[in-house]
Amino acid sequence: MKSFFLCSIILIGSCLIGCSDSTPNQIVSWEDWKENVDSIPLVEKEIIGNIKYRYIFKGEKFNGTLLSPVYLKDGSTIFGREEFVNGIFYKLSYKYNGHDFLIKLDSVNKTMQQNIYQFYDNGKVWLKIEEYLSEQFLDSLSINPTFFPENNQDLFFVKHGKNEVYYENGLLKTSEEYEHGKKIGDHIFYYENGQIKSFFSYREDKIVDGTYKTYYENGDLNRKSNFKNGLLHGLQTWYRDGKIYEQVWVENGDTKYYIIENFRRL
Repeated sequence: MKSFFLCSIILIGSCLIGCSDSTPNQIVSWEDWKENVDSIPLVEKEIIGNIKYRYIFKGEKFNGTLLSPVYLKDGSTIFGREEFVNGIFYKLSYKYNGHDFLIKLDSVNKTMQQNIYQFYDNGKVWLKIEEYLSEQFLDSLSINPTFFPENNQDLFFVKHGKNEVYYENGLLKTSEEYEHGKKIGDHIFYYENGQIKSFFSYREDKIVDGTYKTYYENGDLNRKSNFKNGLLHGLQTWYRDGKIYEQVWVENGDTKYYIIENFRRL
């Protein structure tokens, strides 16, 4: 059974509270932070979405590390390390069950990027996801800091980067790549024995024109599919025991006719 925790479930309390002191690389406790953080006029704050993330600690912009609480989906709290440069929060890192997690704030693109890891009970990786929080999610935090969209994660988390899922035996199950939520590059799917199940290449969320193959678990060819403009187009062929057993002619995603043992039907 999977240990189903999310690095994405954190709510960064101090991201909503601020930044700190002047000495480079200093480390500040959460208690010290809460006692000495000062707010500044709204118009002077840097903003991502509606989240204000530049504050003053003991009168100066902070360059260093804050030891802050991280609230996990299971209700537990651990402490992470928030790093600041010139009073701007840009990275949170923490350890959970002996594993490292990292979240980065992209102040240029106004996003919060996350590297998410989940594990099986045997300690082996189940999935790795790279994504960022949408501005819609960031806006929601400024309205209700305790809000977390558990049932609508796809509306708030945008995949960006490499995404991998593994079988419990440690072998790769899927390997996909995204750019701002759109599929790009090679998307490969595997059987549990390591045999490739299917392979597709994407550009801007559409399958690249060409012929693609899928396979049975024993490695035998299962199907040949032709794509054009992101849609099935042309002859689609299925195989059984190494021989053709059915073919279908498709135009722009619509099936026109079947060919079964040389018998054609509309």
